[in-house]
Amino acid sequence: SLEWPSLLRQYSAHCFSAPAKVAAEALEPAESRAEAEILLALTAEARAARESAQFGFLGSLEDLTRSLDRLRKASVLDGKELLSLARAAEVAMELRKIFGAKELSGKAPLLAGWAAALPELTQAAAPIRHAIENDGSVKDTASPALRSLRDQERKLHAEARDRLDTVLQQAFRDGHLQDKFFDFRDGRYLIPVKSESKGRVPGFVVESSASRATVFMEPAAVRDCNDRLKQTELLIEEEIFRILEELSGRLHPHASEFEHAFERAMEFDLTLARGAFASQFESLRGVSRPEFADHFLLEDLYHPLLGFVLKPEQVVRNHFRLGPDRKVMVISGPNTGGKTVLLKAVGLCALMARAGFFLPCAGEARLPFFSRVLSQIGDAQNLELSLSSFSGSILQLKEILESARGDSLVLVDEILHATDPDEATALSRAILEGLQARGTFAIVTTHLNGLKDGAAFESASMEFDPDQLSPTYRLRVGVPGSSRALE
Repeated sequence: SLEWPSLLRQYSAHCFSAPAKVAAEALEPAESRAEAEILLALTAEARAARESAQFGFLGSLEDLTRSLDRLRKASVLDGKELLSLARAAEVAMELRKIFGAKELSGKAPLLAGWAAALPELTQAAAPIRHAIENDGSVKDTASPALRSLRDQERKLHAEARDRLDTVLQQAFRDGHLQDKFFDFRDGRYLIPVKSESKGRVPGFVVESSASRATVFMEPAAVRDCNDRLKQTELLIEEEIFRILEELSGRLHPHASEFEHAFERAMEFDLTLARGAFASQFESLRGVSRPEFADHFLLEDLYHPLLGFVLKPEQVVRNHFRLGPDRKVMVISGPNTGGKTVLLKAVGLCALMARAGFFLPCAGEARLPFFSRVLSQIGDAQNLELSLSSFSGSILQLKEILESARGDSLVLVDEILHATDPDEATALSRAILEGLQARGTFAIVTTHLNGLKDGAAFESASMEFDPDQLSPTYRLRVGVPGSSRALE
């Protein structure tokens, strides 16, 4: 409900490799504050690294899950799998080279440490580049035997085509062909002969067309060439398998090292993408590295997704403060005034900080580390479960109350809007008092007048311009607001 997947899609666009893009869209926030702080430090280093070096080579990284599994099982890998592993080794070598340089090792010590621990795999992977083409096929130069067999195969093809030209010329003059061409099917040269002429052309019928008007014949003049070609192809296949087996055998002892190199290269890609994502926010409306504290202070906060759909000058920023004394805020104000957008922006910031993202704030960014972010946004009606809007909302609030702790953030949009306002006010007040008693941070939006000016909670509203009869999307703390539905 906070649109976390939408944020991750924007983030994934900054990854270089396809597997990192997939991993980025499935990213989950860190479980501990210590882990989150490491991620934030890595993001800061990533921004510095991207200013000093180019990392486009990470785009050559492919998903090695299946190849690594087969490598661990000592299977014979095909050319494409071997090439993918060679590329991973080259990516690791390039990362070691970039972060081993004095300039970056000082700016990005954590990333430099990652790079220094990458395994050296270029010697194991070098023979692959010598033997495998970029499309995964085996080069003629992979072995003297393969070169000789392929030369022999090319000569046989040339001999067969010379003979076919003679056969085609004669058969076409005699009117026995449907058309003057030859085909190469299943390792044998064939010509198309009219069904009624098959007895007049020396050769052997191999198959016929769907209409039965044409048969495909192997001319007697090329049969021995076809036989020799088939035998040569089998010998080539055997030699290719031997080469792949030898190359795979060189890599089998290094399976765990290749696995480590792949996983770490993925982490580099994801981390560098966080750095680029932060720089993108800075170009939109500003960005800040968050600090974990016992209160909220998000200066010049804006919703992180707005910058991708509006011009930077159209995005309204707000100062958001809450805690440490009073931890529950009730936001009122006009419909379409920006309450839900602000609610989602705060919730996304809580998740982003945990995931190592810099925050969409032009000023300071301080907030607690929340182990849980619990939200109720949107209509909870569910006909399949026989839940009305009210009963669905009550069920979700019950689950929130059962889960919320002192390190939780609760976000509720238009709390209990689907029932009698007096009863909704009493019940909402009791829920918020219960959350506050636990030390839970909670932010709710409401149109319930009886909830707007409670002394126990921080009151705020979204501003409305009475002259223009339109919302300004600016937050006013300490001032309850009217819904302005008629206006």
